[in-house]
Amino acid sequence: MSTKKILIVIDAFSKGGAQVVLLNLIEVWLDLDINVELILIQNSKNELPLENYLNRGLVIHRIDAKNMFSLPKFLNFKKIIIFSHADRIYANLYWSQIWSGIVNWLGKRNNLIWVEHNTYLNRTRTQWFLYKVISLRIRNIIAVSNEVSKFLERKVKVQVRVIFNPVRLLTSHKRRDFKRPKFLFVGRLNSQKNPMLALQSFRLALKGSFIPSNSILTIAGEGPMVEEITNYIKQEGLDESINVLGFIDIDKLSELYSTSHTLISSSKYEGFSLARVEAITSGCAIVTTKTSGVQGVLTESNSYKTLIPGVFIVEEDIKEIAYALGESIKEKFWTTSIVLERMKIIESYELSTIAREYLAT
Repeated sequence: MSTKKILIVIDAFSKGGAQVVLLNLIEVWLDLDINVELILIQNSKNELPLENYLNRGLVIHRIDAKNMFSLPKFLNFKKIIIFSHADRIYANLYWSQIWSGIVNWLGKRNNLIWVEHNTYLNRTRTQWFLYKVISLRIRNIIAVSNEVSKFLERKVKVQVRVIFNPVRLLTSHKRRDFKRPKFLFVGRLNSQKNPMLALQSFRLALKGSFIPSNSILTIAGEGPMVEEITNYIKQEGLDESINVLGFIDIDKLSELYSTSHTLISSSKYEGFSLARVEAITSGCAIVTTKTSGVQGVLTESNSYKTLIPGVFIVEEDIKEIAYALGESIKEKFWTTSIVLERMKIIESYELSTIAREYLAT
């Protein structure tokens, strides 16, 4: 079927990985002269900028629902869905999936696709039951990693297809300055991303002389744990070793990746982790916990053993991470040929290819 119109539904357009992925896809679809409309069920105070996409033809519908059980808001949502006449509807995140699924059930359509960005361990049994029942009438589910797919297959009976997240960065191999190694944490500052584990591991790496005493850790992100993080930095006397930048745009983030040595990914659970792929396509080494988006991305199989030089897949253990940070800046992982070998991973996540894979679902 030729796709002329796409409708994207999401709970809110906050500064998260799922939203960044959607912006990347929207850009390609607009270039293909596909009409794209976006339904935001809730507004966000920390919304990603959308003005440039509006100027290019993106249409945004704002529902501004206060809770999931607002009938007037749901009826407005239903009206938009029905009159959109979209060829494809991609619903992202739980609330948008349930609402769109109910509308799809009532209308007996077959153009609704759910996109799962994470292994949502915090959902209740009731939420999963509702999800399972409503999913019986959707077209299929897109999972952003092999682990997310396996997780979903235990929950639902709907066909699940894996489509990895795309990456849009200006990749470049810059020579790093090893006189002062630079480590990097990118992500929302919340319990899932577990930034305190990264901080504590970096501190141990300094104290244990696994890394030079003048090493720098930069934290790019914002979230509810920012105060806890800044207090920890002050208490441990790490003001000169750790920088907290807050949220930064894609251009500044690209520059940060290209000048950093090692990305620390300390999440408790993940779906794909865009930061890991963005970092490695800029030549960075990676120290990451065993979370979703590792198998088949940073490894060649369903194991946690990687063949990519400069990638270290570790347990959620401060000592193990601290040691891996020291290993990651060793000279053998930083020859030009080895860095370029790491950067080859971008070939699997080219933006236009992934955007077309979505259209083929």
